[in-house]
Amino acid sequence: MPESLVSMRSATSHASQSSIAATSMKANAQSRRGIWWISPFGLIVGFLIPVFLLIMLLGEIRSPALTVRGIQYLDIGYSLGGIGLMALMALAALVGQQVQIKGGGTPVHERNWAVAAWVIGLIGVFAYMVWFRKIFFSPATLFGVLTGSIRMGREEISTATGVSSLVNFMPVFFALFTHVLVTQPQKVSRSLRWLAISLLLLTIFRVYVWSERLAMIEIGVAVVVPFVCAKCGSMSPGSRRLVSLLPLIGLPLLILYFGVGEYFRSWQSDTYQGKMPFWEFAAGRFATYYYTSLNNGAGLLHTQNWPSFKFEHTLAFAYKAPWIFGALFRYYSELDYSSMGYFLKKYADPEFNNPSGVYTVVYDLGVAGAMTYFSVLGFVSGFLYRAITDGRARGVLLFPLCFIMMLELYRYPYFGESRSFTAFLGVGLALLIIGAKRKPG
Repeated sequence: MPESLVSMRSATSHASQSSIAATSMKANAQSRRGIWWISPFGLIVGFLIPVFLLIMLLGEIRSPALTVRGIQYLDIGYSLGGIGLMALMALAALVGQQVQIKGGGTPVHERNWAVAAWVIGLIGVFAYMVWFRKIFFSPATLFGVLTGSIRMGREEISTATGVSSLVNFMPVFFALFTHVLVTQPQKVSRSLRWLAISLLLLTIFRVYVWSERLAMIEIGVAVVVPFVCAKCGSMSPGSRRLVSLLPLIGLPLLILYFGVGEYFRSWQSDTYQGKMPFWEFAAGRFATYYYTSLNNGAGLLHTQNWPSFKFEHTLAFAYKAPWIFGALFRYYSELDYSSMGYFLKKYADPEFNNPSGVYTVVYDLGVAGAMTYFSVLGFVSGFLYRAITDGRARGVLLFPLCFIMMLELYRYPYFGESRSFTAFLGVGLALLIIGAKRKPG
C-alpha cells in the first residue's frame, strides 16, 4: 500500500477520533452547565431562597392561607439569618463544582453496576417483605387494605429493628438504575427492569399504607436528577427550555401530591371537610406546613439556650440507632429531653412538628458551627454535581441524596435522619461492589 495512502488513512482516523473527543468534551461541558435547577447553586439561589422569601412574606402580611397556632417567631431577623446560611451554602457549592479529582474514575456503565443494582434492589424487596409481612402474607388483609375496607395504623404494622430501615436503599437503586438505563439502555436486562417496577409499586404501597410522602419524593429525585444530568448534554434548545421550567410546572403538582396525602390525614376530619374548597385546603396546608417548620426552628432559638453541642438534630440518627448503639450515644451526650418536643408543647402546635433544617443546625452548633456545616455541605454538593455530570459512580449515587437534602432544608436536617444514614450505607455497599474488579472473560 502506498505510503501516502497509509498516511491519509491514519490522518483520517486521527481526525475522526479527535472529532469524537471534541464532541464528547463539548457534550460534557454543556452537561456541566446543565439545567439551572439541577445544580446546587441554581437550586438554592433560583428556587429555595425565593420560596423562603415568599414564605416570609406570607407570615409578615398575616396571610389567611396560613394556619399558625402559637406565637410567630419568624421575623425579618431570623429570616435573613436563614437566607444568609443558604446563600453561603450556594457559594460553597459553586466552588466545589470547579473541583475535579485527576482521573475521575471509570464511568458507571463500564463497572459492576448490574451486580450492585441487583444486590441493592433485592435487599429492598426483602426489607419490604419483612416490614409489611402482616399484610403481604395475609391475602384477606392485603385485599382489605387495597380496597380501603381495612385501615391499619402505624402501631399495628410492626417494624423489624435494623431490617425495615433497609427500604431506604431505594434512592440508591433508582439513581443507579436510571443512569444506566438512560446512558446504556441495551445493558439493562428485562429482569432488572421488572425488579425496578416491583420496587416502585412497593414504594407506592408504602406511601399509601404508611402515609410517607417523602418516600415517593426520594424516588422521584433519584430518577429525575440522574436522567436530566445524563440527557442535558444532548438536549435540543427547545427541550432544555422546557426542562428549565419544570420547577414552575412541578410546584402545583407537588401541592396536589401534598393535598392527596392530606386528604387521607386531615381533610376527612370535621375540622376541614365541607368548610372550604379542596384546592384552598391543600394550598393552605402546604404553605402552613413549611412556614411552621421555619417558625418552629426560629422559636427554638428564641426560647432555648443555644448552642447545645449535643447534636440532637444534626446527628438524630445516632440517638435512634438500634440495639446498644443509640443507648450509648444518648448516655454520653447527656440529653435529658427533646428540645423541640418541649418547645412544641409549651409554645406551638405538636401537629406541625417539623423543626426546620436551618435553625436546628444553629441550635446544635452555634452560628460559626452552622456556617461551617453549610459551607461543607455546599462544597461537597457542588463537587458531587460535577461528578454526576461526568457519569462517575460517586456522583450518580450521592448527588441525588444531596439534592433531597437541599429540598428538605425547610423541614429538617435530612442528613441527620436515620433514613439518610441508611441510604449512605447503601451507597457504600454499591460503591464497594461497583469498584470490585471484574473477573476476566
